[in-house]
Amino acid sequence: MPQRISVRAPATSANLGCAFDCAALALNLYLDIHVTPRADKEVTVQYRGVNPERVPTDDSNLIVRTMRRTLEKWHKTKGFDLE
Repeated sequence: MPQRISVRAPATSANLGCAFDCAALALNLYLDIHVTPRADKEVTVQYRGVNPERVPTDDSNLIVRTMRRTLEKWHKTKGFDLE
């Protein structure tokens, strides 16, 4: 059943300040996310990057919250492993 899905999200410079599209910054940073569906409703989060103590691994994690809402809208009640 498990089919791993991977997503690469690019970093953003949007929080550097208000430049009104006059300034640019090229970043070579990404967040690689791997999701494996589960047969039950359990959700697990494993983070192996920098400052792991700062990344929530419970339902307060923004990626977990987003995925749960999306699955609810699709009427899916499956859990997932997030790496």
